[in-house]
Amino acid sequence: MSEITSEELGRRRFQVLRDKAAEQALEKIRKSVGEQGQSLSSDENSIIREILKEIWSGVDYPVWESFCFTKLSHEDLYSILAIAKNEKNRKEMIPKMAETLKKILLEKL
Repeated sequence: MSEITSEELGRRRFQVLRDKAAEQALEKIRKSVGEQGQSLSSDENSIIREILKEIWSGVDYPVWESFCFTKLSHEDLYSILAIAKNEKNRKEMIPKMAETLKKILLEKL
């Protein structure tokens, strides 16, 4: 059996924490927008989850904790998802969408 380095363990821990935080935020968002949140397609949920992971990776923990995901509206979500319709390359669109959502979240503090 191969040895796992502390760097690999750290990387994996980071991924687990990031994924958990993004999933918790997505659940708060879904609840806050009610039935409209339940109508998001699996692809839209996946895109939002990737955006949240991108934001989590790029902000300090206290900033992440200060975001009030329950204040996001259905219109906020669809303004973010509209970017996806204009971008062909998903790797390029996620950072753009994350920056837009981060601005919206900061405005709602």
